[in-house]
Amino acid sequence: DLRYYNGIPTIVQKTELAREKLGGIMIWELSLDTLNSELSLLRAIEQTLKAGDCDVETYFRDNDRDGVGDPSHPLQACEAPDGFVNIR
Repeated sequence: DLRYYNGIPTIVQKTELAREKLGGIMIWELSLDTLNSELSLLRAIEQTLKAGDCDVETYFRDNDRDGVGDPSHPLQACEAPDGFVNIR
């Protein structure tokens, strides 16, 4: 029995595909999205669309500046903003 999970990386890929090939994105069920706004799939969609026409990557906030980001603080962008890294 296979189970599939649409986490942030999958949602980013689906959003990029929809932006490039389709006319929009449909959200089927919002009530199952997290209440933690930083981990929200809807937030990932918004950030991916706002990033524009680039290869969007997921970066993670690096509060302690040790070069390893915190997976509970993702951000989708074209380039890593100050204080973010792509290593979690």
